[in-house]
Amino acid sequence: MLQNELEGLGDIFHPMNAEEQAQLAASQPGPKVLSAEQGSYFVRLGDLGPSFRQRAFEHAVSHLQHGQFQARDTLAQLQDCFRLIEKAQQAPEGQPRLDQGSGASAEDAAVQEERDAGVLSRVCGLLRQLHTAYSGLVSSLQGLPAELQQPVGRARHSLCELYGIVASAGSVEELPAERLVQSREGVHQAWQGLEQLLEGLQHNPPLSWLVGPFALPAGGQ
Repeated sequence: MLQNELEGLGDIFHPMNAEEQAQLAASQPGPKVLSAEQGSYFVRLGDLGPSFRQRAFEHAVSHLQHGQFQARDTLAQLQDCFRLIEKAQQAPEGQPRLDQGSGASAEDAAVQEERDAGVLSRVCGLLRQLHTAYSGLVSSLQGLPAELQQPVGRARHSLCELYGIVASAGSVEELPAERLVQSREGVHQAWQGLEQLLEGLQHNPPLSWLVGPFALPAGGQ
């Protein structure tokens, strides 16, 4: 992780080690909410005793920060792809596109179509990666008040909208430029809102927040 990316995340937190998680389990915290991932659980921040609450909070934030870094990296790659697409859309008709080169001719049309398909496939793949990162963030934001869940919903909705636009295009030329710009801006704004939510959690975490995931003790619930 680069230094400027570290700075962008603010304080860097670290997950609890196995010994700390075993001590937490032995302390009999409040009701456990089992994770979809077998062998782990979440627990309300407010149900933890003072001796565990801070480290459990840091553990949960460390998972959020991991998801943030993944999302930021994927968004940066998407920006690079969209710059290529914009360059192609702005090129005069008949001019080479997507770095095809100045010596291109009509015989290169098949190659260009393959490159178009490649960049569109790349964008769709990155959008799926971003959706996976968002889903990970969602699993780490359980138990928050409804108003704090809204940025997550907006972020996922904007992503699905952009994916639909790109996936329905057979070539770069078929992408609706205006709709694409608007949808990309929607994704950007939704991500900014989500980052503000994540930053706010670090400074004022609600006690209803389901923090984790923590490893279940062997054979225990």
